Amino acid sequence: MVRSVVLRGFDQQMADIITKDMQHRGVKFLFKCLPKSVEKQNDGKFLVHWADATSSEQNSDIFDTVLFAVGRRPLTPELKVNAAGLHTVPESGKILAVGEKTNVPNIYAVGDVLHEKPELTPVAVQAGKLLAQRIFNKAKLEMDYENVATTVFTPMEYATVGLSEESAAGRHGEDGIEVYHAYYKPTEFFIPQKSVESCYIKVICLRREPQISYWHALHWS
Repeated sequence: MVRSVVLRGFDQQMADIITKDMQHRGVKFLFKCLPKSVEKQNDGKFLVHWADATSSEQNSDIFDTVLFAVGRRPLTPELKVNAAGLHTVPESGKILAVGEKTNVPNIYAVGDVLHEKPELTPVAVQAGKLLAQRIFNKAKLEMDYENVATTVFTPMEYATVGLSEESAAGRHGEDGIEVYHAYYKPTEFFIPQKSVESCYIKVICLRREPQISYWHALHWS
């Protein structure tokens, strides 16, 4: 059950390929739907009621297992950060900061609590190390939150670094980018002769200097 789109925030062409691959494997998707209630039955199964977000049509079905991927929220209200004068985003409660520095002198923030930063533990650890070096060792290097290599462990693994095609086009314009596509055959596929239909890679490049590239790859494991 997907309330918006699959892999929101990632390159949507790649997300579409992953979705179709999972559907081919037998996974059924309910798009733009929101759960309303879950009732445990006498046999241990679950009766789930949900609504279509576009038409408010009510639906229900029986399932063996229900797993909620609800994400996370920052505990800034519990920490009463507003009492210290910190600026937060009303919708999410996350902290606004530039280079981990908040609007209040000598108060810094790292990790998932930051607004529009990757919610990844290695990112938080690296940002904290660089921040400590700047504060105590007069270093200058800051965390690069944009070019973070990430893997999504879907059945067809998706690896990415840099902007999605949508974000790159939004920042640089459709005419400002060049997109290269290719299918490839991993060495491990040669002997069993597995299909390479889903082994796909694309690189998004700027047409002007500096020539920055963002890449995305799918590998059928």
